[in-house]
Amino acid sequence: MTGVQKTEPAMTRRRAQDRERDDRLRREAAEERDQHEAADRRAREDYEARQVLVTVEERVNRDNNEFTHYVTVSTPHAYPIKQVDAALAGWVRSNFGSRPLGHSGDEPRVDKHRIYYGFWTHTPQPGEYPIVRWVDWHGNRYYQYRHYTERSGQNTDFLQAAQTIDVWIRTGPKPD
Repeated sequence: MTGVQKTEPAMTRRRAQDRERDDRLRREAAEERDQHEAADRRAREDYEARQVLVTVEERVNRDNNEFTHYVTVSTPHAYPIKQVDAALAGWVRSNFGSRPLGHSGDEPRVDKHRIYYGFWTHTPQPGEYPIVRWVDWHGNRYYQYRHYTERSGQNTDFLQAAQTIDVWIRTGPKPD
């Protein structure tokens, strides 16, 4: 009987070790799956954000002669955005800066395919481009500058975002 009593605790200990190992492997697999799902979700959200288009056209404002250009931000119906705002940013007289457009924005227009948000602005200086900020329906904040779209943190302002995108445009992506 003494031999049987000695092997039972050893077997119990091995079973406990096997259970711990199996639990650890399941946890690691679940964490890896969650990381892949999060990366796929982020890639999908970033792809959706690149569907936002920004155009600038010279236009006469009948209400205010001060505004000479109209900035339009458009998005497909399938990608609703909120809190849209815009500014002008760029290199003017060898300084990189940003300034407000000068008008808070018009009521959105809707057609069969897209939603349009319009902003009046003063004549942009040479080297100055609109930078647009919006929050998507997932709660992510994006900036678009010179047709490049980037996700950013909640505390990023127009100038920081424009500088980051401008550096990326001029130097390309940084290898990891």
